[in-house]
Amino acid sequence: MRIRPGQVVCHPELPLRGLVLAVRTNPACLMPVVVVRWENGVVEELDALRWGPLEDAPDEEDPHGG
Repeated sequence: MRIRPGQVVCHPELPLRGLVLAVRTNPACLMPVVVVRWENGVVEELDALRWGPLEDAPDEEDPHGG
């Protein structure tokens, strides 16, 4: 799943929706971090893995990964 700035996402654990402000790479571990402003006004950074596989993982529907 590819998450992009401007996209609306659901919190992986709470019943909240939020706007993706940025997707950054954590320099300590090189993993994508998603910055989200939730509907309650809280801005939070979460590991992108909380929403599923990263965007460079091949699609399950496409055996060639393209």
